[in-house]
Amino acid sequence: MNLFASCKTINDVKQAISEAKSIQEKYEQKLLSNKVPLEELIFTNMVTRGTGQHTSNTLQANAVNQLELEGKIVEAGQNIRYIINDYTRKKSKRVIPMEIADSGNSYDSKRYSELLQLCCMSVIEPFLDEC
Repeated sequence: MNLFASCKTINDVKQAISEAKSIQEKYEQKLLSNKVPLEELIFTNMVTRGTGQHTSNTLQANAVNQLELEGKIVEAGQNIRYIINDYTRKKSKRVIPMEIADSGNSYDSKRYSELLQLCCMSVIEPFLDEC
């Protein structure tokens, strides 16, 4: 985003796309080699349902359920913080709430790489038609 913030015209943005893709690749390699600190990968969400109220299998529900297992109560409207540690799991322990995370936890580098790609494409794609 810093790269595009310095662009003054659409033409400047188009010229910056290749550099943006290089930056994306650099961060993707850091993600895939597990060199990104957990603190930089935290999702923060305000939950709409508290402990015991979730019926769906969202990442947020998974975090709330794990906190409940640890004896922590989550109220609707409260923010929760978590990292994705195994997105491929179907039910539980897809995420790790930061309240119970430790330095030995790891993240799902493949999922974070996918999210990085989606994010970058959402910024770059509108300008690709113009190129």
